[in-house]
Amino acid sequence: MKSLKLMLAVVLALGLMATGATAQQSEKCTGAVKAVDCTAKKITVTAAGKDMTCTVADDAKITLNGKPAKLADLKAGDSVECEHVKMTAKVIAATRK
Repeated sequence: MKSLKLMLAVVLALGLMATGATAQQSEKCTGAVKAVDCTAKKITVTAAGKDMTCTVADDAKITLNGKPAKLADLKAGDSVECEHVKMTAKVIAATRK
């Protein structure tokens, strides 16, 4: 019985360690596009008075006014919500008036 409890504790601990090591928490920023560099695959967003530059992931989901878009479609001044993991943008939702 003791060995079963010990084995279950080890399995649980390993599972928690594996989950923590692979889970990546995304962050969001909302602001305005300041610059787009398609060659370097980067976007600079001004949010709360500060500039933040993210690399855009190859598989990033980019939309403009709710429709699929490319990084090159975004322009300075577009409103944007950017979801990123370690400064790599995964989702960019832009709107233009």
